[in-house]
Amino acid sequence: MLSRNEVKFILPFFLLINGFLFQKYGVKVVTDTHRYVEYASNLQSGFYFDPHNFWYIGYSLYILLIQLLQGSFLAIVTGQ
Repeated sequence: MLSRNEVKFILPFFLLINGFLFQKYGVKVVTDTHRYVEYASNLQSGFYFDPHNFWYIGYSLYILLIQLLQGSFLAIVTGQ
């Protein structure tokens, strides 16, 4: 476990590196992204069980919440 001083030392580097990578590459949409977004969109019309996405129901519900708040892919990544 990191001490408070170690976190204070590491956090600025972490934020700087991630900020640089975000500026350089932006939001990357990978192959399974559309599957989770589609499942979350379908959940808006009512809950249903999708066995293929069952293990990722938490992530799909998180995307659904962002969608209900009128968020974008950027909002999903920022929230993560």
